[in-house]
Amino acid sequence: MAVLFYMAEAGRPRWYHYTLLVLILSILVPVLIKTLFNLKTLIIKGGKLEVSYLAGLGKKEYALEQLTGWYEIIIKTQAEPFKQIEMRFPKGTVTVSKQEHNGYAEVAAFLNKRFSKLKEQPES
Repeated sequence: MAVLFYMAEAGRPRWYHYTLLVLILSILVPVLIKTLFNLKTLIIKGGKLEVSYLAGLGKKEYALEQLTGWYEIIIKTQAEPFKQIEMRFPKGTVTVSKQEHNGYAEVAAFLNKRFSKLKEQPES
């Protein structure tokens, strides 16, 4: 955004100001859209897993008794390990990662307690 400020202060913008602005916006806009559309809320209650997407754009419900399998991926990184759980249902899959969801530990404990028999080994 410093480019916009510089363009406003510099008077008449040059061609490279427009090029830089188009380049920045072509990267920023798709990343912003992808981030907003991937925001979701997970609620586990009454034997169902409810996945609600941003601003009510979509809502999916999965019955927990239809869970066909799940696994946890742990990738060691420099700061802290990246952890992700993938749950498989006949209608699709749901992924939960520690970095993107606040209730990751509760979901992992719930799956280990209630569905430990369905735990699979992650695909390599």
